Amino acid sequence: MPGFMGMMLGVTPAMAARLESWRFDRNLNRLEFKTDVNIRPRAQLIQNPTRLVVDLPGIKLNKPLMNQPIGGAIKGMRVSQFDPQTTRMVIEMALGYNLDPKLIQIRGVSNVQWSVQLPKPQLNPATPPIIPTEKEPTPISLSSPVPGISKPSPASPQSTIQSIEIEPNSGRLIIRGDQALTYGTHLQGSEYHIILNNARLADNVTGPQLTPSSPVTRLRLRQDDSQTVTIMVEPSSGTRIGDLMLIDAKTLVLTLRRSLLPIGQPGGSSPGIPIPVTPHAKFVVVIDAGHGGPDPGAIGIGGVREKDVVLSISQQVAALLQQQGIEVVMTRNDDSDVDLEPRVQLAEQVNATLFVSIHANAFRMDQPDINGLETFYYSTGDGLAQMVHRTILQNVKIGDRGVRTARFYVLRETSMPSILIETGYLTGQNDAPLLATDNFRTQMANAIARGILLYLGSG
Repeated sequence: MPGFMGMMLGVTPAMAARLESWRFDRNLNRLEFKTDVNIRPRAQLIQNPTRLVVDLPGIKLNKPLMNQPIGGAIKGMRVSQFDPQTTRMVIEMALGYNLDPKLIQIRGVSNVQWSVQLPKPQLNPATPPIIPTEKEPTPISLSSPVPGISKPSPASPQSTIQSIEIEPNSGRLIIRGDQALTYGTHLQGSEYHIILNNARLADNVTGPQLTPSSPVTRLRLRQDDSQTVTIMVEPSSGTRIGDLMLIDAKTLVLTLRRSLLPIGQPGGSSPGIPIPVTPHAKFVVVIDAGHGGPDPGAIGIGGVREKDVVLSISQQVAALLQQQGIEVVMTRNDDSDVDLEPRVQLAEQVNATLFVSIHANAFRMDQPDINGLETFYYSTGDGLAQMVHRTILQNVKIGDRGVRTARFYVLRETSMPSILIETGYLTGQNDAPLLATDNFRTQMANAIARGILLYLGSG
């Protein structure tokens, strides 16, 4: 487990409404966030200095203040509990930069998923330097209604899903409705769920006919209630779930990326998941075995130590990647003590393509019912986390506790896509006996290596 990297406990108290995830994409100038209930954000633009404030009514953060430095015209972003019933998200401009409030777009992707698109910040050289003040001036309201908002409501025309097909050449999954589509996504085990809001299935829609060469092994359609349709997609071996986007208001496209070259099955040399590796590309992957030396990490049932479990898994992952021509750098290859900062510095010095930190979790000895796999990312590691997590679940018998964002030091301070894998609970009655065995560690290492290779091969 991450220890003092900003540990996220395996279990948090149940809350009626919470902020599940958020990220700011500096390349697109876009904030994306997701809650676990339907809300209507309130937004306002405040001057001196310029900052966009987005309030989430009814949402409890249950975490301390979180900051994300951004740089350039956008100084940074912070998320905090503004009052007991409101989470506040603030995007602050660098001094002298402004935003045109008419060009800010807040869009409801689904009932619980939102994006805030910022225009290009403008620098006004004729304006004297802005001096921050303690008292905020009157905000410029962006609500009632929020400009650019697109959110399903009972008054919106319901979209009838008329067809769901896979393009023969591109392998893309095409979903067409007769009205504008709004959607959300969810990963459940190996299945990728597309949730269509304010929608119904046409009486004659059946979905595509699948063949052995199809990029998906199973596709199911479900009318959850009168307003919600779920499309469940299970990718075939060697297929990576790519981008999901609207190409027009009524057409939703899911990219399915196929691989090319094979590697062996776990524990053997028989053909398995196809892996595309560009022949002349140089990939450098940093494998970070958590803890070490005087820091044993978590100590679980039977005295098994996290540092021993994750070193074994990490060494096997490294060997498997090297067999496929990947350059691997390990932050530790023995029972040595390495601080967090040198781990990050090493990844930056070698200009790593990916950073993968391997841990094992723990909760309390008196709660052995807490078991399962968890994968964390921050900022750019989303795709890598989803791929590795899904590949582990497809190849290892272990519970699924999901993919989530986290501000662990080694994730937020690395510039490349980075993930932290909690390979199971050392205090769990199901996971602990398995993590103590060489066979399970080998299965886990094979699955992690496969996920990494699939990710690298899909770019």
